Amino acid sequence: MSVIEVSSLCNHAFINELRDKICAESTKCMDLIAYGQDILYIWNSFDACVHAVNIKQSIRDSDLNTQVVLHPIQGISFSPERLLLNFSSTLLALTANTDGNSGIAVLDLPERWSTIHKSLKVKCTNIGERLFFGEQQTLRQAKWHPGSPSDSHLIVLTSDECLRLYDVSNGEVLWKCILSHKSKLSTHTNIPSKISLGDTPIDFDVGPPPVVDDASKIKWPIMVLWGNGDIYCVETAIEDDRERIPAQGPLRMFPSSDDNYGSDASSILVLHTLPPIVAFSTCVGTIYNCIYLNNDSFKSDSEKSLCVVECIELEVGISLGDDDELVSCPIHLMKNPVEKSMYFSVHKAGIHSITLPLVTKLYEFLESPEVDFSPYTSESLVEYLLCTGVNKGSSLTALPLLGCAFVDLSSSLLVLLNNQDLINIKITPHILHSMQNLETSIDRNHEDDGFLLHIQNILKEHGPGPVMKLPDSNPKDIYNVIYKMKLQYKATMEAHEKVANKLESKSTTLMAALLQQQKDVITLGEEKEKLFTTAVQIAQRYQEINEKQMSLMCRMENIMRNVCLDSRLTEKERQALTYLDDIHRKISIYEDEIRRIRVGCKHQESVLEERVVNMTKKGIDLGNVRGKLIRKQLHNLTTKMSEVMRKIKDIEEAIPEIMLQSSLSFVRLN
Repeated sequence: MSVIEVSSLCNHAFINELRDKICAESTKCMDLIAYGQDILYIWNSFDACVHAVNIKQSIRDSDLNTQVVLHPIQGISFSPERLLLNFSSTLLALTANTDGNSGIAVLDLPERWSTIHKSLKVKCTNIGERLFFGEQQTLRQAKWHPGSPSDSHLIVLTSDECLRLYDVSNGEVLWKCILSHKSKLSTHTNIPSKISLGDTPIDFDVGPPPVVDDASKIKWPIMVLWGNGDIYCVETAIEDDRERIPAQGPLRMFPSSDDNYGSDASSILVLHTLPPIVAFSTCVGTIYNCIYLNNDSFKSDSEKSLCVVECIELEVGISLGDDDELVSCPIHLMKNPVEKSMYFSVHKAGIHSITLPLVTKLYEFLESPEVDFSPYTSESLVEYLLCTGVNKGSSLTALPLLGCAFVDLSSSLLVLLNNQDLINIKITPHILHSMQNLETSIDRNHEDDGFLLHIQNILKEHGPGPVMKLPDSNPKDIYNVIYKMKLQYKATMEAHEKVANKLESKSTTLMAALLQQQKDVITLGEEKEKLFTTAVQIAQRYQEINEKQMSLMCRMENIMRNVCLDSRLTEKERQALTYLDDIHRKISIYEDEIRRIRVGCKHQESVLEERVVNMTKKGIDLGNVRGKLIRKQLHNLTTKMSEVMRKIKDIEEAIPEIMLQSSLSFVRLN
C-alpha cells in the first residue's frame, strides 16, 4: 500500500463531519484517535460517539464514505482526552487526566464489523467512579496490561500515589500498590502542590517479565516515573494476593547526576529488548535513554539500577530568537509497534522519531561469543517529523495535536491537528539500525558498513526538514520561518552535495575495480573453456573405461553363473552315477531279503522249539530213518544259512568302499 493511497484518507467523509465538531479552542495536546487491526477510531466530542473507519477496506475499494459510528449506551460524565485500544482490539478505553475532568470509560467493540449498520450502540462501563467522582482523585496514567490472559486488565495510576489493576469485565480491583506514604501537602493556593514540586508519580510503563520456568510465577516489572526524575519498580503478577505490594526504589542511576537527570519529568517508556531499554523525558525537551540492569542472583533492591547511555536534546518548534532558550512543554513517548529500535516523542509543537542503534548493539552483544566487546559510541538518530509550533522569545505558539496513531499497513503516522487537518507521515526505517534486518547487517562487510555509517552521519547532521503545519502568525514571523528553513535547506543541500561527491569518488573507485574484475572474468572465462575441453576429454575417456569395465563385469558374472548353475556331466561321471544307483538299489533289495530271512529264521526256530517241546512231552520216537532225514535237512539248511551269512558279510564289507568311491566322484564333479 503506497503513501498516496493512505493519504487519500485525509479526504474521507468522517473528516468533513468532524471539522465543525472538534473543539479547536483547547491548547492541550490530546490523543483522540486509535488504530488496531485495520480500523481507525476517532472520538467525536460534540456528539459523544466514536467514528470507526476500516482503512484497509476503504483503500482497497476506494470507498471514502463508509464508516460506523459507535454510540455508548451509558453516558460518559467526563470529556475524554485519550483513547486506549487493547492489544486484541476488543476494548476501547476513554480516559481524561485533568484536574476536575478525570475518569475512565471502557467500550465493548463489536466482534464483527459490517457496513450495513452505519450506527451501533455499544456497551459502556465506567471504571473507578467512586475514586474519581466521589474522592475527587485525578487520573495520572492508564495502560492495558500486556500480560493479561483475557486482555481486559487495565493498570491505573491516580493522584493519591496509588497504582491499581482493574478487571474491566467486572470493574473489580485485583490489587493496588501504595507508592508513597508521605503526608499530602496543603492545597492552599500560596503553597506549591506536590505535582509542581515533582514529588508525585506522573507516569508508568510495563517492562518485559524475566524468564522463569513456571508460568504462574511470572512477575511483570512496572516502571513508575516521578516528577523529580526518580524511577520506582513494582514487580507483580496479574493475580497478586499480597496485601501490601512493595515499590522498589528509587532505582540507582549510573553515572550519578546532581539534578537527578531532570526535575520536571513528563513521560517514561520501556522498550521490550534484552536487556530492557528505559527512556524518560522532561518538559524541557530532554530524553534520557537508559539500560535497565537487574541481577537475579541477589534479592537486594539495590541490585536493580539504570545505566544512562545518552541524553537527547529535542528542538521543540521552530526557534526565531537569536538565543535558544528552553521552552517548557510536556513530552509524551510512544512506541513504534513494528520497529523495536524506534519510538516517537509527541508534544505540543509536533512529533520526533528517535532511532536507537543501541538496540542492534545489544543484540550483537548477545549473539557474539567474544567476551570483550567494542565500546558503544553511536548516537541515536533524531528526526523532526512534524512541526506545528513557533518558539519566539521563550514563548511557544503551536497547533496542538488531537491524536496520533501508527498505521502498520503503510508504516506511517496519521496525525489529527487542532485545525481539523489529518496528516499522513511516512516512517522510513533506518536499515543499519533496524531490528528487521539485524542478521543482514551483522553478516555484511564491515568496510561497506563503515562507508554507509559515514554517509549517514553526514546526512544526520543536516537531515530533511519536518512537515510544517504552523499556526497563524504575523508576516514577519512567517518570513523569519521561511528564511530559517531556507538556511536549513541550504545546509541540507550542501550536505547532499558533499555526500554526492563522496558517492561519485566511491563510484569511480568501484568502476575501476569493476573494470579490473571484468578483465579477470574474461581471463577466467578462457581458463574455464580450457578446463571444460579437458574435462570433456577426460569424461569421454572415463566413459570408455567404464563401458569396458561394465563389459568385463558382465562376462565375469556370466561365468560365475554358469559354474554355479550348469548340471551337465561327462560319460564316465554318468556311468559312475549309474553304477552307484544300481548298488544302492541292490543294497536295498539285499536288506529286504536279509530282513525277510531273519524273520523266517526266527519263525523256524520258534516252530522247532515248539515241536521239540511237544515231542519231549509226548515222547514220540521218529525212528532212525526219519531222524537221519531231518538231520540231513537241518544240515543243508545250516549250510545255506552259513553261505547267506557269508554273502551278507561280504556285502557289508564292500559297502564302505563303494560309498567312499561315490563320495570321491561327487567331489571331483563339483
